[in-house]
Amino acid sequence: KLAICTMKEKEPKITQSELAKWAKDEFKLEKVPSQQTISDIWKKKNELMGRTEHNL
Repeated sequence: KLAICTMKEKEPKITQSELAKWAKDEFKLEKVPSQQTISDIWKKKNELMGRTEHNL
């Protein structure tokens, strides 16, 4: 999830569909994550990033 957020920050113009395809290839998933899954992950970005910084 954190990698998806990081990719979106690095490539701000990437669409959710493109991000889902990237995730499928990057993590060798059986199927492309749904648009809703990508959207939910992005909505929780601050929480995910905050956890990582807190754990350092």
